[in-house]
Amino acid sequence: MNIIEELEKYRLENRITQEQLAEKLEVSFATVNRWFNGRTKPNKIQEYQIKKLLWNTSITEKTFEVNTEKNSYVTGNMPVKFAEYLSETISKKTISGMLEKAEKGLYPSKPPFGYTNNVLTKTIEFDNVKAPKIKEVFENLANGKTAYEDLDNIATNLGISKNTLYRTIRNPFYYGDFIFNEKQYHGKHNPLISKETWEKANRKLKEVLK
Repeated sequence: MNIIEELEKYRLENRITQEQLAEKLEVSFATVNRWFNGRTKPNKIQEYQIKKLLWNTSITEKTFEVNTEKNSYVTGNMPVKFAEYLSETISKKTISGMLEKAEKGLYPSKPPFGYTNNVLTKTIEFDNVKAPKIKEVFENLANGKTAYEDLDNIATNLGISKNTLYRTIRNPFYYGDFIFNEKQYHGKHNPLISKETWEKANRKLKEVLK
């Protein structure tokens, strides 16, 4: 069973939609849909997020013991084949490298809506088309110009789901910080908005969603 088959099994067992799964993995619905349709495969960073999701689920549902000397997983109820799969495929070097980048203030994953990776300079830059759009969303929310009935149209105009829109607005990346591996870091990328605007926008979003 490959990683996508494991992911589909997880989705079905937990009775969640592809959109909900995409939110858990912090990718778009279209990305997840392409994986399941066999049109694309997850990149290394996405694979790491998938394995982390599957592994964390196994930890809460199964009993296990880690043999650090042999770097192997001795399981109770967890399938040995899956444990061996995790042991063999999760690259410690990759994970360590990602954490090292995060400690340096470099976001080790695909940047959110409004940003893009510059492959030449290996930096994160504004997307000239998308950045102004999401900045306007934050400013309108912060200034009280957005009502609940506007959210569907905003998400549609941005080409994202409403859940992705909420996740985008709550992302501290836009004021200069980012969260990786459940820890918040101060990034070296240029902030799109001030922290004050971000906080106001998020307060207004909570009010709008009540």
